[in-house]
Amino acid sequence: MLAQYNEDKRKWGGLRDLAAVALRKTVGDTHDELEALYDSSGLVPRQFRNPDALHAIYETISTSNFDVKAAISLYQQDRQRKLDERRRQIEQQRLRELQAANEEAAWQAARQNDLLEEQNNIARRTRRDMDIANAAAMAQRRAQRKQDERIAKEERQREEKREMDQKMKDWHEESAYRQMRQKVIDENQERLRRGEPQLPVPPWRP
Repeated sequence: MLAQYNEDKRKWGGLRDLAAVALRKTVGDTHDELEALYDSSGLVPRQFRNPDALHAIYETISTSNFDVKAAISLYQQDRQRKLDERRRQIEQQRLRELQAANEEAAWQAARQNDLLEEQNNIARRTRRDMDIANAAAMAQRRAQRKQDERIAKEERQREEKREMDQKMKDWHEESAYRQMRQKVIDENQERLRRGEPQLPVPPWRP
């Protein structure tokens, strides 16, 4: 069954190819005859021998009192109108595209300006924060320096007081020692007059 199907398909393909060749020949012959007729009659110029133009010319002649020349002129006017309309549509489309492009460019420029302004604001805030931080650091350093100076001054004052207290203590001790030594000397003088033994005199301390 499959072999018979393939054979029938091959035969049908051959017949189809023959029919196509015959049809192309018929169309070619008809076209040549039509061109010869147009050339011999001179009714339709060559540039209007396309299907669209011929159909329009035939419709005009068959539905009006126009002759071929008037129908061709009407077709040219109609085609020019369509071309003008198409050009107008293309121009409008270009204008819309240009307007859209301009609007997009304007939006992009505005967006860019907004971004630039935001960056400038960020930079200004950053500089302000840095200035505040630097001022705070300077104030802190000044306060720390003053505190260090105060602590150093208090330490010097305490040291000077300790030295003064020590000097006063040493002076009092030395004064008491000298007074005690002088009393021993005075007592020995009295003892010497009375003929009594002498007390030991503390050594002299320069």
